[in-house]
Amino acid sequence: MSDCVWNGESYTNLIVGNEADLLGLRFLARHLVTFDFPKGMMYLKPTSRGPLLDQDTQAALEFLKSLKENGRLPGWPENEEGPIYLEAQPDAQTYDFRKNGDPVTSHYRVMRESKDHPWKLQKAWRTDQNGHPIEEDPVP
Repeated sequence: MSDCVWNGESYTNLIVGNEADLLGLRFLARHLVTFDFPKGMMYLKPTSRGPLLDQDTQAALEFLKSLKENGRLPGWPENEEGPIYLEAQPDAQTYDFRKNGDPVTSHYRVMRESKDHPWKLQKAWRTDQNGHPIEEDPVP
C-alpha cells in the first residue's frame, strides 16, 4: 500500500500480506510492540516513521540534510517546513523525498568513492505523481 491510515496513524509503503496475515518486521520495528497473549491482542505505539536506515543511508541523508540547511539542495527551498518522507528504492545511491500531500517527488543521487571519502551530489530531478520527469535541477 502506498498510503495507509491505521488507527489514526499515517503510513507509506506499507506491505501487509493478506494470504498469511503477514506484517513485516520493518513495520514492527517502528513501534513499541506489546502482545497480550491471553486476549489475542497486539498493541502498537509508534516510535519512528519511515523506513529503518542503515549506517550508509543515514550518512547520505545527513549529507543531503546539510545541503538543504545551507540552501544548496537543488529544487528544495531552504526554508521549507513540514515532514519529508523518504521513499525506499532498490538503488542504494538514489534517495527520493516527497513532502506530505505533495504529488511531486524530489530525487537525489549521491555517491562517494569509498566510506572514507565525502558524499557528493551527482544528480537532482523531480517527477510528477505518475513518475514522469518534470525537470532536472542543476547540481552545484
